Amino acid sequence: IIWISQQSLDSTANVAIGEAAIAAGSNSVAEGYFTIAKGKNSHAEGNASRSIGINSHAEGDQTRAEGESSHTEGYFTTARGKNSHAGGFYTLATAENATIIGQYGTTNDDTLFAVANGTSTQAQSLALDVTKDGTVKIPGKLEVAGKDISDIFDESGPYAPLESPTFTGVPKVSAYPSGNSTSARLRNISLYSSDEFS
Repeated sequence: IIWISQQSLDSTANVAIGEAAIAAGSNSVAEGYFTIAKGKNSHAEGNASRSIGINSHAEGDQTRAEGESSHTEGYFTTARGKNSHAGGFYTLATAENATIIGQYGTTNDDTLFAVANGTSTQAQSLALDVTKDGTVKIPGKLEVAGKDISDIFDESGPYAPLESPTFTGVPKVSAYPSGNSTSARLRNISLYSSDEFS
């Protein structure tokens, strides 16, 4: 059975399909059960989802697209920032232009992209946080091919950087055949005193 709801409240081209669906914003669409499309040009679908911001889209189960041009999907996710996106399970995108996916997590003020790995609403956390200044934050281990390489960034670990040498000379460049072409490559990098080239 398809319920064609009468809860299209604005006079301009609203569509509400489903039981207790409400299309309140102009040019809005609400589909499913108890969905509400309140923002102008917004779209809500699924179960009890709400599209509140202008041009917003909420889909899934009890999701909320509150920010202008925001998008949310999954279960109990909220996109609050302008142009933000939240997906997964209990995620919240508060920052403008931010995207968060995963479970139980909230973006920071400067987040652009985040992966949440919390365990409950009281124990939220981010496994990955990429910020607007280009910083990539990884609080956990970093593995490549099954090997933990987190120590590579630890100055006290086994991969601590060596003290940078100071070179005053010029490296010797040797040209030699490579296949059908001749390539210039560094070979045995011999350093000469700069006095020889003065």
